[in-house]
Amino acid sequence: KLMYADSMVMAAKKTNDNEVIGAAYLSKGIAYYGQKRLKEAMDIYLIADQYVAKTNDKYLIYKTKYHIGQIKYYLGFYDEAIIIFKDCISYFEQSDVRAYLNSLHSLGVCYNMIGNHGLCSTVNKTGIAEGIESGINKMEPYFIHSEGVNQIMIHNYEIGIRKIQSALPRIRQKMDFANETVGCFYIGKALWESGEREKALSYFKKVDRSYMERDYMRPDIREAYEFMISYYKEKNMLRTQLHYVERLIHVDKKLHLTYAYLQGKIRKEYDTKELLEE
Repeated sequence: KLMYADSMVMAAKKTNDNEVIGAAYLSKGIAYYGQKRLKEAMDIYLIADQYVAKTNDKYLIYKTKYHIGQIKYYLGFYDEAIIIFKDCISYFEQSDVRAYLNSLHSLGVCYNMIGNHGLCSTVNKTGIAEGIESGINKMEPYFIHSEGVNQIMIHNYEIGIRKIQSALPRIRQKMDFANETVGCFYIGKALWESGEREKALSYFKKVDRSYMERDYMRPDIREAYEFMISYYKEKNMLRTQLHYVERLIHVDKKLHLTYAYLQGKIRKEYDTKELLEE
């Protein structure tokens, strides 16, 4: 995708048409985003925005805005992302049902992250209902997945696990490794909090596998390593415990480089100094 995207940008520049060039850069940014190479995606989106802003193509303007909102969400700037997604919802509601549903879903996960679980549920219900009414059901598993995570955050573990597990098969079909990883983490967390620690461990190891194979990590799911460190410490399995301590140090270095909000906002059981001592 990236190779073709580079060629597309080169060809687009020959047109001297801001709309064509902006759309090409946006597609290149989306290709980076699909690989969860967030820094590169953001750089390209900002270039796309410079060209798109000079056009009168409202669809392209809001499409670019939506994708910048996605990066802001992943970087933890939830309040800024919420403003963007609300703007996108207002525009896409009348012009593009799929983009409207995507924007609704993104707004819901932002509400979840800032702790507004009631609004998150409301948005998820609206998204499912709007999808049914429009006959576009591709986003349904994502709203169910979002609601599952939402329920786990408010300690409704059984409901949350059931919802995520029902959504995961369709998410896997789309080869969406990121949301599959997030779902596995939250199922693991719910099992852990319910006292089923051995079961939880298998889900946390899927998070680790995704990091090793796909280089995918998010601040909220790094807690999988803290749970595994705690488990192996209790079992007095020092070598395995040390393995995950070292992995967590590596994860935190990556997150520190990628996520602007990491140091100020993320809660973690160990800081790097304590991990090194351990």
